[in-house]
Amino acid sequence: MTGLTGGKMSSSKPESHIALTEDPKEAGKKIMRAITGGKQSLAEQKKLGGEPDKCSIYEFLVFHLSDDDKELLELDAECRSGRRMCGTCKKDVAERIERFLREHQQARKAAVDMLPEFGIKS
Repeated sequence: MTGLTGGKMSSSKPESHIALTEDPKEAGKKIMRAITGGKQSLAEQKKLGGEPDKCSIYEFLVFHLSDDDKELLELDAECRSGRRMCGTCKKDVAERIERFLREHQQARKAAVDMLPEFGIKS
């Protein structure tokens, strides 16, 4: 998967990835700054369409945030045709990743809180 900055993900470059322990709001901000497969201007994007196969935001949807093939095909078509703008996708993915991280972190805390029941120190 491509990093949020367009290159490889790296633990030494926090802006390139989102960690499961990351503050959900900070993760959302990273999504809003991420590299996409969009064009240089809104007019060009509407005319020529985007390139979801070069978009880190679309990759988040494909690999982590959506299991609905129909939704992904529709998003791909809307992007390529210029009907969907990068800002719309970023907002959607930012909301999804924030929700996912909040739920994951709550579940993780609940699991950690249960460790003493099994004789494990946290």
